[in-house]
Amino acid sequence: MKEIHGNAWRAGGALLATVLGSACGPGEASEAAETTAMELVKSAQEDPRQAFKTVKAAALDDVALPSHRRLKAFLPESLPGRPHAALESEENPAQGRAVAEGRYQPSQSDYAGGVEIEIAYYGKRIFNASEQLFGAGLGQRKEVLGFDAIGEEENNVTGERFELKVRLSPELWVEVSGPGSYENIRDAALAVDLAALADALADGQLFVETEADRLERALLSRSAIEALLPARLGALENRGANSFAQLQNAPLHSRASAQYGAGMLSLIDYGDANIAQTIPLEARSLPGFVPYAAGNEDTVSEEPLEVSGGRGTWAVQLFEPPRASVLALHLSRGRFVAEYTAPFVPAGEIDASLPDDMRRELERAHKEMGAGAFASIEEQRDAVVGALEAMDLDAFEN
Repeated sequence: MKEIHGNAWRAGGALLATVLGSACGPGEASEAAETTAMELVKSAQEDPRQAFKTVKAAALDDVALPSHRRLKAFLPESLPGRPHAALESEENPAQGRAVAEGRYQPSQSDYAGGVEIEIAYYGKRIFNASEQLFGAGLGQRKEVLGFDAIGEEENNVTGERFELKVRLSPELWVEVSGPGSYENIRDAALAVDLAALADALADGQLFVETEADRLERALLSRSAIEALLPARLGALENRGANSFAQLQNAPLHSRASAQYGAGMLSLIDYGDANIAQTIPLEARSLPGFVPYAAGNEDTVSEEPLEVSGGRGTWAVQLFEPPRASVLALHLSRGRFVAEYTAPFVPAGEIDASLPDDMRRELERAHKEMGAGAFASIEEQRDAVVGALEAMDLDAFEN
């Protein structure tokens, strides 16, 4: 997440970065996670293939991780002189790492003046560069509120910088970097309640799952949601999907989308039917529909829809040909919500007198738009409802 400053630290970081890039492939779980970073460097120099094999094996070992959201709760909301903060957290099971990071800036655009605070838990020795640097005696030895720490200073074109790593345990570190002296960065580290954080680790509170953690684990993977999307909507083929998970947003959800003709169908998993039931179903407010209705709001019609095992609304904006009318559907079943926005493109005649190249281009455009795929807007609407009803969503329990 952040750059390591100083020659000694840069060497330690580089050796891990070289090998960690391939830590996600198949391998055989072993005691590889007990390998230290320094041993890994030596192995990489003597036998690169064995080093990669060691890393892959370590990536498969399961370790208990604290809640990254509980780590995030210990980050300060702001720092003196740096009121602009961006706080994030995540976990990486393959590397056995949970981390919360805050970036604090004097202004939104002053990146050079920013200070980063990272609370990181390393559950696998092989990926714990901080502990290995500490054990090797690298960096300046410090003490912060009775906790061991190591530091490294660097002077470059942007001025004096310092990076400080505070060791609350072999696995749990508070790592702070930014412009200024050791004293400046130490004061930023003290904005974290180090004693309370260490106590939360010792009594196990960091490992207590939050409700958001439970939901995150309940969400289907992106590829699993993509597999639920229909291969066809009527005569229109699934032209490819894209997906993402919004794990920092409320409510947490994951989403997959696929294009059918000129329309887009999205399926969203909220992980819990009770949460999905709180989502307002307003087809006319879907982002893909709003631009078409802008300036024509008075002529948009929206009605409730009957959905087997669910609920929904649909909206339509009618235009005079040759402009295509537009429809939108907002549907819910169980823990899932579906969104669909598309133009209704009737079949059209292509002037046979047009030059061949132009006629072929128009034919291609008509095909991509899905021209003539549905005889009416109602048929297009019913195809989407039928596709949602046909999905085996009842198989997924909260």
